[in-house]
Amino acid sequence: MTAEVCIMNRSAAVLAADSATTVRRLANGEEDRRYFKGANKIHQLSLVAPIGIMIFDSADILSVPWEIVVKEFRKQLAEKTFNTVDLYANEFFDYIANNSVMFPDNVRFDAFQRALLRATVRLCVQVTRSDGYDSTATEVTDDNKLVSDLAVLAFQDEVLASALPNGIDDAYIGELDLQFSQYILTHIQEACDQFNQPRFDHLTDISKSIVRSILTDIKRYYPTTGIVFCGFGDHQIFPAMHEYVSCGLLPRKHVVEDKDAQSITHERRANLKAFAQTSMADTFTIGVSLGIFSNLMLAVRDGLSKFAEQLIAAAGTNAADVPNLSELLESIETEIGSEVLDQAREDNAAPMRDVLASLPVDEMAGLAETLVSLQSLKERMTSSSESVSGPIDVAVITKSEGLVWIKRKHFFPGELNARYHLRLAKQLD
Repeated sequence: MTAEVCIMNRSAAVLAADSATTVRRLANGEEDRRYFKGANKIHQLSLVAPIGIMIFDSADILSVPWEIVVKEFRKQLAEKTFNTVDLYANEFFDYIANNSVMFPDNVRFDAFQRALLRATVRLCVQVTRSDGYDSTATEVTDDNKLVSDLAVLAFQDEVLASALPNGIDDAYIGELDLQFSQYILTHIQEACDQFNQPRFDHLTDISKSIVRSILTDIKRYYPTTGIVFCGFGDHQIFPAMHEYVSCGLLPRKHVVEDKDAQSITHERRANLKAFAQTSMADTFTIGVSLGIFSNLMLAVRDGLSKFAEQLIAAAGTNAADVPNLSELLESIETEIGSEVLDQAREDNAAPMRDVLASLPVDEMAGLAETLVSLQSLKERMTSSSESVSGPIDVAVITKSEGLVWIKRKHFFPGELNARYHLRLAKQLD
C-alpha cells in the first residue's frame, strides 16, 4: 500500500507520496512480505507541459515498472501538448495499449492464458460447492451431472448479465474465444478430471462464458494500479486532477476505469484528495476517519436493534407484529449517518476548503507532506506492516513553472554524478 495526497487551489497543484513498496511471494504455502523504501511514485509526465502523474498499488504492468513506462512515454511525447489533463491520460493509455515493443503479444497472451486457467478452476470449485452436489462421490453420477449442468448454466446467465468494462464489446469477446477456445476446453477437461466431476465442455458457449467472466471481473485476475494525472492543459487556467485504475493489459486492449475527476474553477476554489491509505487525510478533511465512522454506524445499528427489541418486549408484543421493522431501523440508521457526516463536513470540510483556497504554494507543499507523514506515523504505531514509510516526495505544479520538486529522493548522490545533470540539461535545451 501507500499514502498519497493531491492538493489544488487556483495557484497550483501539489502531489506528495511516500516511498514504501511491498513485495509478496509464497513461501511454504504462506504469503511472505518484504517492504522496501525507495519507490518513486510521482513523475513528470512531460518535459515541457505542467503535468504530473502519480502511481499507487501495483508497481508494474505485465512486469514492466510503471516508472519505465512513464519515462518512455515522456520521450515519445516530446513537445506535444494537449488542451486538458484528461487528453494527456488518453494519450498515455493509447501508448500502452498499442506498444508491442514494451508489451509483446506473446506476453499479453501468456497473461491472459493464466487468467483463463484461474477462471476455469474457479468455475469447477464453484460447481462442487453447489447445493445438491455430492463432492464425496468417487465417480461421476447422474445427479452430480445434473447439478453440474444447472450450476454452469446459472454461471453463464450471471456472466451474461454482468456489465463489460469500457472499450470491451461482444465482438472482442468473440475474437478472444476464437483464439483461446481450444486452450480453455483442454483445461476444462483437466480441471473436471482433477475434481472428479462431470465435464461441462459440451454446453453451448462455455469457453466464451469463461472469457467473458474474466472481462466482467477483471480486477480479480489482473493486478490493478491507481494512476493520478494532475496539472494544467493548454486551455486550463486552473489545475485539474483525473484518477484512473489500470485494470489489465489484454491482447490489443488496455482496460482502464475512469475513477474520479476534480477541477478548480471560478466557483470551486480548492480541493484535497488522498489515495490508497487515506484515514489521516479523511480525518483532516471530513473531521472523522471513515474507518471510525463505519465502526460507529455498526454500533448504532446494534444499539437500535437492541432498543427495538426492548421496546417491543416492554409493550408486550412481538417483532412480527411491527410492520416493516427492519426497513424502519435501516432508515433511522441512514438518517443518523447522514446527519453525522453533514455536521462533520460543515464543521471541518467547508472551513478547510476556505483556508486551502488562499494557502501559499509553499504551505500547500508542507501540508501535503504532513498528511503523508501522519499516515506513515499511524501505520507504524497501529500496524505491524511498513506499508507506508520511507522518504516523502513532494512536487508542485504551476501553470508557469511546470512541475518543480520540493523534496525528491535519489538512489545516487547528485554531487558524484555531474554527467547525469549535463544529460538532463541537454534534454531540456
